[in-house]
Amino acid sequence: MRAVFSGRRKRTEQEIEEALASYSNKASTKIMNEQDKEKASKDKKEWLERTMTRQTPSRAWLELNREVRKLQYRTANQRKDVLHKISRALTESNQKTIIKPYDKWRVYE
Repeated sequence: MRAVFSGRRKRTEQEIEEALASYSNKASTKIMNEQDKEKASKDKKEWLERTMTRQTPSRAWLELNREVRKLQYRTANQRKDVLHKISRALTESNQKTIIKPYDKWRVYE
């Protein structure tokens, strides 16, 4: 399972210029008149400056995230084990166990 990294950062000027260059080479912008091209590229530049881009995670972050996932997995398994042991002890110590789910009563003997 791959780590999910939600880090975001501002785009650099070079990234904005590259994105605008690739935007201006699109077929949809080539058929526009000059005024529409300028407005579209201005709007695109404002959007690129305003929005964030994904940041690539560092190796240290990935290793730390891997350790955190291992601990969470281990903790979840310990919780399951304790719940199983408690419920098992309760059922063995009693002759009848009544469990009331949402709308029905069930009796286990």
